[in-house]
Parts: sequence; C-alpha cells; structure tokens
Amino acid sequence: MERGEIPLRVLAVRRNAALGPEGLDRALTGLPRPERDRLLRYRRPEDRHRGVLAAWLARRALAEEVGRPAEALDVRREPPGRPYLAGAPAWTGDFNVSHSGEWVVCALVRRGRVGVDVQEVRAVAPGVARHCCSPEEAAALGCLPPEERPGYLLALWTLKEAVLKAAGVGLAVSPALVGLDTDRVCGAEPVLRRAPPAVGDGWRLWRAVLGRGYELALCADEELWDGLVAHLGHEHVLFGAPGGAARGPGVQR
Repeated sequence: MERGEIPLRVLAVRRNAALGPEGLDRALTGLPRPERDRLLRYRRPEDRHRGVLAAWLARRALAEEVGRPAEALDVRREPPGRPYLAGAPAWTGDFNVSHSGEWVVCALVRRGRVGVDVQEVRAVAPGVARHCCSPEEAAALGCLPPEERPGYLLALWTLKEAVLKAAGVGLAVSPALVGLDTDRVCGAEPVLRRAPPAVGDGWRLWRAVLGRGYELALCADEELWDGLVAHLGHEHVLFGAPGGAARGPGVQR
C-alpha cells in the first residue's frame, strides 16, 4: 500500500528525560502565546514536556499535510479543549493527540474524525470500573480471573477515551454509556455496540501495543489503518532537526 493510500496516520515520539529546562524553554518559545501560556500552567516539568511534545508533534504532522511551516500553523482549541487546525479550508482532515508516561502520540486523518488514546499499563484504581463499565462490561469483567481484570479494564478505558475524543465530547459523556462488544475488547479490532446520540455510531476501533507496557487505542469514522506507527526523533519534533520517521508496527493484539 502506498503512503498516499493510507488515510489514517499514527505518529509517536518518546520523551527524552535528558531535555533540561533550557531546552524546554526553547521549545516553548517557538509556540504561539496562547499555546505557550496553556502549557506553562502545568506544574510538573514532565507534564509540561509531554504537552510541548504533543503540540509540536501535531504541528509536524499537519505541516506535511498542508505544506506550511509548522511554526506558521494556526492550531486552536474547541471549548472542551480539543485541538483543531484553523485557517486551512482546503484541508478537510482531523487530528488528535494523547500522551502517557514516556510516549506522545498523534493520529491524523485526511477526512472524517479521529481519536487516539495511549495509556501506560499500570494498576487501575478500583473506582474506575464503576465509572467506565456498562452493565454488560461489568458482568464480563467479573467473570474473568482476577489476574486478567486489570488488562481488560485498561483496554476498555483506553478504547472509550479514543471514542469520546473522536466524537469531540470528552468525559462530558460518561464512558459507561459507551458499550463495546465484550468478547472483542482485547482483540485487534474491537467493536462499538452502543453509544448515546452525542457520540453517534459508525466508529471503527483499533487496539495495539506501543513500545513495552503501553496500550494504544484508535477510533475513526471511515478510515483504514495499516497497523504502522511512524516513530519520530525527539529533536526533530521539538526543533525540526534532521531525521525523518522510522515506521514500525504498533503491534496489534
């Protein structure tokens, strides 16, 4: 399949903990004032670093799509906080970003809508199941051996985050109102069975592993994904340093 025939692109960059305050300030300086001010509200340096990486990763991907410098793009946010590209009426696509732990991910489509979520595999708080699961999913979770429940619940959460982000509603809609096929939650292509009108139906889902110990979920309304993730260099994303993307599998479950 040629690159131009792949409607859904996934790009990722790993956070480099060696980036010091001066490097972070330099990366921030290249962003527009509203975006810079938003990122400076993060108290923890690692959160600020992930936020800056997400901002520049989206800009690098969008610059390639629309043929403009990354610094010149007008990236704005809808009231719930979802980013979008303004000032490019000829581009009818969409993008979405997510970050967790060491990884920052951007998903981009040339038509329709897209949502992405990445989560570091870790212990899930007990209250998450009540907030996340539909009655059918809670029943399926309860039937699993105890050692399999955290992975199942994390897959559910990540997939539902991707759906809600694609729909543009975020957590204003309870994840428990979004129902997945309980037999396919941990497969490569889970299936959405039920969603409220604010979310809609017709979404396609994918689930994969990013690196070691990270869960990746994608949601789009009409696109295809070839299962590959473009891994970009840290310096290239933040500062435009030479070095393109190395494409590798986001290993599908």
